[in-house]
Amino acid sequence: MRDKKIDWDKINKAVAQSYVNLDPNTIPFNLFKEIDKIPNFAISSYQDISSILNIDIDTFKDRFHTSSNDAFIRKYHDTSTGKDLYTLFYNDNPSYLTIGRIRFSIAHELGHFYLNHLKDQQTQLDRGGIDKTTYKELEIEANHFASLFLINPIFITDKDDYKRIEKRFDVSSQAARIAFNRFKGFPFIKQYWKRRLKYDSPIKFIPRKNYIEYSPTYGYNTLFESFELSELPFIVCRHCKSLNYTMSSDVKFCPVCSSNKIEIKPKTAKFHETEEQEVFEYKKIPVEGKPSHIKDECPTCGNEVKYEDDFCDVCGLYLINRCAGHSKNEFSYDRTSGDPTYLTIETGFDPTVLDVNSAQFKNNDDFIGCEYPCSGKARYCAKCGSVTTFYLQSLFESWDTEKINSKGVTDEDLPF
Repeated sequence: MRDKKIDWDKINKAVAQSYVNLDPNTIPFNLFKEIDKIPNFAISSYQDISSILNIDIDTFKDRFHTSSNDAFIRKYHDTSTGKDLYTLFYNDNPSYLTIGRIRFSIAHELGHFYLNHLKDQQTQLDRGGIDKTTYKELEIEANHFASLFLINPIFITDKDDYKRIEKRFDVSSQAARIAFNRFKGFPFIKQYWKRRLKYDSPIKFIPRKNYIEYSPTYGYNTLFESFELSELPFIVCRHCKSLNYTMSSDVKFCPVCSSNKIEIKPKTAKFHETEEQEVFEYKKIPVEGKPSHIKDECPTCGNEVKYEDDFCDVCGLYLINRCAGHSKNEFSYDRTSGDPTYLTIETGFDPTVLDVNSAQFKNNDDFIGCEYPCSGKARYCAKCGSVTTFYLQSLFESWDTEKINSKGVTDEDLPF
């Protein structure tokens, strides 16, 4: 049987209507923020509902009569109010699905909503409720809606290739390629959408942060350990707005500002869409291994360094970031530079001049702290709150000074 011709007018109208209804002001969309604008519409993850019902994901899908590993949508009629209610369910597992794919799946289900595919309670958008031909047609329409909704040609420029589209629009590689080919294959499509797409306020690009799909290069000694760490959650600080990996469940302090106003957050698409975009990226020095050792070159003099070296051959910088075993308040500080100078008498130690650029510092029992792995931007130990050896060497500005002086990060920055 010959495939039904795609109804582009219907799809384009639905996309245009979604922009009118939602009136977004940033690209890429915060999908949870946009969905929150839709009356009588809710969104929940497979994981949240499974946890509430105390069942596994497969049982959850069986109960909702779906085979989808990505997302699905259901319509319910509230007899008490006479209103139709909609719930979008999605698989929020970035270790199984990429962030780009999860975002596309959510937009795909929104397509079913805006394309009026859910006509009655009996219509199920899985293969159990409608015939295969109709199912295929609805899926194709929803896919095209999602593509035009997330990557509308009006926002693509002549500088964009599919790699740049993938990053700028926070979508999968496949979705970016389709959008790029559409843009190049139909020269007048941008002008068409300029006439078609109406929105009340300007829409601006905000570069996306995406730390979920990266793994730390520090805190492990073997490749196997690195795979284990890729599943670890984040430390989110409510005080300085920093984001850090956590290597254990008993961390108590922010590695950037030492505040105890922290939350442990799992890696989820919802976190990525919402809280992750609000974090501030502080200066970081590339490190690797356990303990965390500076990679490639010395940040002070630029000399090439090797992992087996403890100190820079040129300037003497101590190349390992670790817990130093003392709180910030136990040190005296230079009045001009603000650099830590020595341990105070009140700590019970001799007021010896602090010299971290020596083997004596490395082997000094007074500066041996806990063994919690410290990242390349850790000023403090997340487990005990002590300062780190990078902090003692004044490799960072204070976090508040850095935040004030920052001009913002670019979309080319990488995490950790």
